[in-house]
Amino acid sequence: MRNALAFSFSLMLCPSVLEGSITVDNSVLFRGGNPSTGTINAFGADKIVVISTGEHGFNQTANGDGGEVTFNGVVLTQAVNRNSIKAQAGPPVVLVDDTWNDIWYLDASDFPGGAFPDSELTVSAAAVSRASVTVLALSGTAPGVGNVVVGDRDNTSAELTTTGGSIVVFSYAMGGTGNTAFVNNVTLEETMTEVGRQNNGGGRWWDGHVVAYQSDVVSGTRTYSVTDTSAPGADGRTGAHLIAAEFLASGAVSGGGLTISDISYAKDTNQVTLTWPKAGLPSYTVKASTDLADWEFELEDSITDESDLNPEDPAAITVTLPIPLDFQDSPQLFFRLEAGQ
Repeated sequence: MRNALAFSFSLMLCPSVLEGSITVDNSVLFRGGNPSTGTINAFGADKIVVISTGEHGFNQTANGDGGEVTFNGVVLTQAVNRNSIKAQAGPPVVLVDDTWNDIWYLDASDFPGGAFPDSELTVSAAAVSRASVTVLALSGTAPGVGNVVVGDRDNTSAELTTTGGSIVVFSYAMGGTGNTAFVNNVTLEETMTEVGRQNNGGGRWWDGHVVAYQSDVVSGTRTYSVTDTSAPGADGRTGAHLIAAEFLASGAVSGGGLTISDISYAKDTNQVTLTWPKAGLPSYTVKASTDLADWEFELEDSITDESDLNPEDPAAITVTLPIPLDFQDSPQLFFRLEAGQ
């Protein structure tokens, strides 16, 4: 944050979000074989996301890896591919086979007819062995995928850079030949919404995953993590890892987002001047808050490229706005940029 100077209260920037959140319209969780199949109604959604996690190479004889995923016969795009780690003979270290962990997606615009129908359609995920499959139907997303990450082996966290207003889908997988996929021992962060958790071993603890999402994330880089209190396996490893994919809100710009880059205050006129990168949106809204909790007050809406006070800079928009009298006795004031209606 950057504080403005030479006035009686502080003006601060706040991470920006897109007006209109991404919503999870529907979700299903199923376990299968090869292939694994289930159904979901994605009517009204603009994207489906499929998380496919499977058993490690059983008895160290197979290279566990997920294969093609289809929705009513239409092939999805793979966003994250975390192949299992094949066992390697020691000494001094023996690496065991882990679960594999994939994230796939399909935009409704790429489905025949340009929309998902109002019916139960089949999701099919190829698998080497057992698989656990979670499907999310999302609305309010931009086409494609944003940033993705594959966490390190035997690690319960991963760092991801996000754009304001996006949704991050997580899959935490565990198991390995240590057979320590105790999914009930996994605790999520408070900001994560759990979709489902499932052991893929049919009652045995061969492998499993916990799937969750976080919506309305802010711009920036942070570490996403889970807490896993499972006991270590026979070899002291579980093969645990976290993967994640960000899906952008409609109108968002990948890698950029809506972020106020400069702020200044003119005490004599009681006006604030804000600058932010152009994001190609029809309009923008600037909101103000005194406590970072109540964002109901719109300082100005319907700001367009034509509102720019510095048209010589083709990459940014600069506007000057009056500070309302109601805010002048506040010790600090925060600003947030959103996509206009």
